[in-house]
Amino acid sequence: MKTGGSIVLIAECAEGIGNQVYECWNRECKSPDDSIERFKQFFEFGGHKSAIVAKAAKQFRLYIVSKLSEEESRRAFFIPAKSVQEALENILAENPEAKVHIVPDGGWTLPVRK
Repeated sequence: MKTGGSIVLIAECAEGIGNQVYECWNRECKSPDDSIERFKQFFEFGGHKSAIVAKAAKQFRLYIVSKLSEEESRRAFFIPAKSVQEALENILAENPEAKVHIVPDGGWTLPVRK
């Protein structure tokens, strides 16, 4: 992934975005820098996810297609999209030459570039 590229996460999130600690960090950390700095000062299992997403949000545009509210998505440093089509249209509007790679079962897949 090139810096400045976009990632689209498709996740139902029917029960929320994650565990209570992750949700707490999302409420309390107002920016990616806040989350990263908090993690440097204080390790808390669950908070590490907020810091990882924050670090990615500083390098890439992170879209999420889910049942989360717009507010909840943005608090977690994602750009909410109502559908995959909407996310792709936004990405291609910014960069018509963008290459798209689909990673099914992304949580279980490790892409390797040859």
